[in-house]
Amino acid sequence: MKPPVKIVFLVLTASFSALLWAQTKTSTLSGRVTDKTSSHAVEGATVTIVGNKAKGPETTDSEGAFVIRLARGVEGGSTVRVRVEKVGYKPYEKLVPASPELPVWILLEPAGSKLPARAPKPTASTDQYSGFLEPANDPMPHNPCTRQTPDSLYVFFGTEAAYATEFPADIITINGEVKLTLYKERGGKLAISTDIFDDNDDIVAEIDKNQFTVRKEGVFRKTSDRNSLRVVMVHKKETILDIRYLNPHALRILGRFHYPGVAPDITSTADGLSYSGLHFVAGCMGGGGKGVLDIK
Repeated sequence: MKPPVKIVFLVLTASFSALLWAQTKTSTLSGRVTDKTSSHAVEGATVTIVGNKAKGPETTDSEGAFVIRLARGVEGGSTVRVRVEKVGYKPYEKLVPASPELPVWILLEPAGSKLPARAPKPTASTDQYSGFLEPANDPMPHNPCTRQTPDSLYVFFGTEAAYATEFPADIITINGEVKLTLYKERGGKLAISTDIFDDNDDIVAEIDKNQFTVRKEGVFRKTSDRNSLRVVMVHKKETILDIRYLNPHALRILGRFHYPGVAPDITSTADGLSYSGLHFVAGCMGGGGKGVLDIK
């Protein structure tokens, strides 16, 4: 009779362990893998978290998406090393933040590909670059928004955040009138369109998909590089628009936005967002595709 007792004990022990695993809250790491050259989704890539920090490797689906359940004890927001492998591509390995609210975007480079050398980046004082912005490799700011889709772009106004899921996205609207629009090319590059007003409510400059046109000379000056766009009021040396494409999932917008009929001006600084006499810090404004920052 002893062997059956042992068998029952083992079965109960295994069931109890499974129950403990199911009831333990674990974090996840999700993201998307795309071809660095074509921007197409990479299906069948093996995604692994190095160092026994995840339950096991996962394989990307037809959209290039994956979700990995992290091991117990690995807190969301901690840094893990992710490795991605796929036949026909160079191995990818990099440290990323393991946040369930922050999908990662991984670009796999085809094996044997010879990407054209990039031209030297313009200095901050030049205005020669007017193309779509490319993502930098800056860290993600604190994100107060809940997790969206892997393709969501988080837009940060200081410490306030919103998200865009459809493009073109109307980032700033006032009484239903679009004031700043964000465009996204296939492959992730970004551009903006907006009008710039002086304190007399006259349009003195326009930005049309990053192309800068001056209506009134000597008032504003634009500088840009592949990751940033900045507009400075010349006589005050005041930066009224400072946009940086931080990484494939985050865009930061700082500045002072003057629009006719809106007082005081909308201001976005490192401390937060202010408009209509109110100041907002570390909140999520929601989003989608239309009216991310909608002022009535």
